[in-house]
Amino acid sequence: MNPVELLVNKLDADSMVPVKGALFTVKYYKKNTLFSGGEDPDKKSVRPERTWVFASDTTGKVCFDKAHFVTGDTFIQMPATKEKYHFHWV
Repeated sequence: MNPVELLVNKLDADSMVPVKGALFTVKYYKKNTLFSGGEDPDKKSVRPERTWVFASDTTGKVCFDKAHFVTGDTFIQMPATKEKYHFHWV
């Protein structure tokens, strides 16, 4: 089972209609560092171990899976499972 089944459900702010094709970037940080105040780790010279871009589907959902994957690094695989990542900092 994928530990991140649903990342985001994108809806239009006014009509609440699902938005297809909205892009979301997910960055995986292996370094175990806390960033306060919503600081961008990239600005602290901490580079992500991996980066992925996902697109919302016709229902507005963005899932961490190959169907929603647009571009980026390969998924971290675990034996006999679907695509997964080790939870550090996402």
